[in-house]
Amino acid sequence: MKRIITLIALVCGLLITNFTFSNSAKAQTVFDVEFVFFKRLDADGQLNYLAKDENLVFRQNYTLNQPISLPEGYQSLKRSERRLEGVFKRLRASANMRPLLHLGWRQPLENKENVAWLSFSVSDEPEQKGLLDFIGKIRFSRNKGLLIESQINGFRATLPTNFTEDDDNTSGTSGLDSENTNEESEEDLSEVQIPDPLAGHFLLEENRKIKINALNYFDHPTMGILIKVTPYQATIEQQDALEAEQALQTSEINKTNKESE
Repeated sequence: MKRIITLIALVCGLLITNFTFSNSAKAQTVFDVEFVFFKRLDADGQLNYLAKDENLVFRQNYTLNQPISLPEGYQSLKRSERRLEGVFKRLRASANMRPLLHLGWRQPLENKENVAWLSFSVSDEPEQKGLLDFIGKIRFSRNKGLLIESQINGFRATLPTNFTEDDDNTSGTSGLDSENTNEESEEDLSEVQIPDPLAGHFLLEENRKIKINALNYFDHPTMGILIKVTPYQATIEQQDALEAEQALQTSEINKTNKESE
């Protein structure tokens, strides 16, 4: 009889444990994602990091209607909910790095093929060193682990030359004037003709498995990103509502795709 009672108690304990674990696991399918983007002020413009397809930058620029585009179903984190404020402030105090963007959002964890990209664009002040304009996209998904994918194009326009038709017509002036201005013009031309080592389009592209509650660092000679992913302790009701909304969005996307076919 004691054995039967012990066995029943053990089974009940296992059932309670499994129920609690399943509910806990269910609540962990919502995550807070924080993203800090910075550029390097000491960038030297290594050519092997140039983007292979410069048109990609412009295509992405034309499809981006606002500086930050959060996918539907994502919730922007309040400043009080962010965990990388201190990191952002330390980067601002750095002599070699300049943070340009700090984003935080809450999202359900979905398989890679069901996750939309978060798009953004940001520009720095023209007088600053390093690259000036950045267009990127990033997403967090499940793909045999927790996956972060990022693609950021940074570029700096080439300075236009100052040559005009009037410059060619001045060749008929007196030899004395040309001699007086020869040294000065050579200095000016030498400055104009020196190529900007950062003129062009640089690409940071990474697909990496990450760890939760850890600061993940993606490095590049001209820029970098810091990402932290933490589980959001949602209630079962909140999680059910999020999953229902996500399922509805997926159904609408599939319906639209079928109609377009």
